[in-house]
Amino acid sequence: MFQQNIKRWFKSLLLLPAEENASLLLWRTSILRMLMLATLLSGVVTMVLMALFPLPNRNLILAVDAIALSALSFVTFYRPLSYTRRAQLSLLVFFVFWVWLFAEIGIVSLNYLLAIPLFAALLLGLRTAIMSVPVSMLALFVSGLVYFPDLIIADAAGLSSLQSWLIIVLNFGFTAAVITAASGLLISRMEAALLLSQKALRSQRQNEKLQAVGTLASGVAHDFNNILMIMVALSESLRERSPDKQTRDSLDQILLSAERGRDIVRQLLTFSRQAVPERRVLDLVALIHEMEPLLRAQAPAKVHFRISYIDNAVIVGSAAEIQQVMMNLVGNAVLAIKPKGSGNVEVRLCKVPAGDPRLLSLPDLDASRDFVTITIRDDGTGIETRNLPRLFEPFFTTREPGQGTGLGLASCHGIITSLEGGINVESQVGQYSEFVVYLPLCAVAAASDATDEQSSTAQPEVRSELADQVKSPAQTSILLVDDEPMILQTSRGLLESAGYKVTSVKSAADAKQALEASAFDLLITDYSMPRENGMSLILYARNIYPALPVILTTGLGHVEETELELMAHAIMLNKPYKKADLLLAMKRLLTGAPGSA
Repeated sequence: MFQQNIKRWFKSLLLLPAEENASLLLWRTSILRMLMLATLLSGVVTMVLMALFPLPNRNLILAVDAIALSALSFVTFYRPLSYTRRAQLSLLVFFVFWVWLFAEIGIVSLNYLLAIPLFAALLLGLRTAIMSVPVSMLALFVSGLVYFPDLIIADAAGLSSLQSWLIIVLNFGFTAAVITAASGLLISRMEAALLLSQKALRSQRQNEKLQAVGTLASGVAHDFNNILMIMVALSESLRERSPDKQTRDSLDQILLSAERGRDIVRQLLTFSRQAVPERRVLDLVALIHEMEPLLRAQAPAKVHFRISYIDNAVIVGSAAEIQQVMMNLVGNAVLAIKPKGSGNVEVRLCKVPAGDPRLLSLPDLDASRDFVTITIRDDGTGIETRNLPRLFEPFFTTREPGQGTGLGLASCHGIITSLEGGINVESQVGQYSEFVVYLPLCAVAAASDATDEQSSTAQPEVRSELADQVKSPAQTSILLVDDEPMILQTSRGLLESAGYKVTSVKSAADAKQALEASAFDLLITDYSMPRENGMSLILYARNIYPALPVILTTGLGHVEETELELMAHAIMLNKPYKKADLLLAMKRLLTGAPGSA
């Protein structure tokens, strides 16, 4: 316990950072404290030794040492001083002490003077160190002529004292410049590497947080969406049968709440890239141009809104996702200006070529690709520095309770990351905030070919005999599969009320038996079921009826990419879906309407 207390006190005295990967400023602060404490300790020991020996001018030396150590103690322990000011004053004390030391012992003190540019490089950076070299050279030259005007370099006949001091100063300057530049450059490169490492670590931690929330969301999404599905189905059923307007209005509110819950789950799934939206080649410039009236509508009259366009920028993505990102970021910019009453919101589009240094600021970006940036800048209230690392955390918000869920920026981060892009933020409190979104550009021709290929594979190759002619609902037989009894019951009632013939089973095994016993015009199955999922059932059904239309329902918002090939002549419905959504999907599949696959 005693040793632990000693270690804790020692670390506190030296201001040692708690983490090894702490910022360079914290390490410089600790190094400065070590340097000053070592100087104080050695100075006290030197004063004690000088007091014991009869040296010439002993009293004067002790007085000067006492003044220097007092000044250094003040600089070391006076708390209000900033680090930069403390380092500058320390170098000044060392420099003044050297001038006096030089007057006493002469050129022998050059080693002491040489240490000052090195300390400047270590404590204040390369620029300050380089500036200190000519200052030290000038001080040496002037002091030499003042204190030792008759100095002549030994064995250098014909040299004047002025020439001698000039040679000494030039030699000192060369040595100081080489050592200082090398040390300063090394430290500056180490600082850049450390900053990059810390940024990558923060990004990794942020991704781990989002992934943890996404994993949690995907774990509860199925059950939660099943609950919402039951609420939606029962509410719609009751609404259709209720003659009372007030009751129907109340049921509408339940439906709206269920939709809100569904949207929140989808946002959470976005963090772990669980949701798979329909993505295609997009002209980003045209999309934002179409959105401009909506974006401007968010800004009050006193907010000046401006968009700067470029010629074109083609990406692969979802229009809905890009719209969500733009509405969130522009909306936040407008909210940042409102406390001021008036201000500016600017949206700029710009292309960034491969290898651009800006791409290196985000370690997850592929710097070998071309990117387009969307910059949203406002001159509003800004973001506090302590809040910047938490901006994209789920449920983190600086708004008043009830005014925000804290999912907006987190959703933007998830969307942009899933598009293989990145987002960077800069802000100054009371001055501005700037969000820069990086999205990879795609080759238009290659992307178009890929889109055409996907479209061709998505079309049904053959039509089953049962779908060659449109049947009435009473003639259409449907196999309904879901492991949740309440959903199975409500969905069966929904379909039967629409006039369809329904066979409902609660497992893939029961569905296989039904498929072997009779033919069906349509298979509606849940994706996530115990023991055997919906994809396995679809594969089994397609072996019997190759062109059997399928509706796959899921509360997870996604299917595995390796299973997408089974989705030919099929539609995926995310739970909770409404009756109209289900009937429309059935109509498209059974009649071969556009968009049926």
